[in-house]
Amino acid sequence: MDHVPEVIDALVAHRRGRHEAIAAAVAARGGSTVDELLPLVYGDVTERQLPVARYSLWAHLRALGQEGRVVPADAASGAEDDIETRWATV
Repeated sequence: MDHVPEVIDALVAHRRGRHEAIAAAVAARGGSTVDELLPLVYGDVTERQLPVARYSLWAHLRALGQEGRVVPADAASGAEDDIETRWATV
């Protein structure tokens, strides 16, 4: 593969951009589930790619949670987050 550093930089920039788009979408909606956010932040993927995008979105939400930027909306009840969890901004 030619231009490996450039390819890696582009991939990292893409992931960071998607991460910020997810954070912005949660903030704009006031709380959402993965399935509610999916068409907003992964509208550029094919139907075939959506199952993978769905889990990628959940991973981003969990990472945003670790960063202290979003929380599972029902965290106060002690419920563990899963792919159906509603997320909200802190």
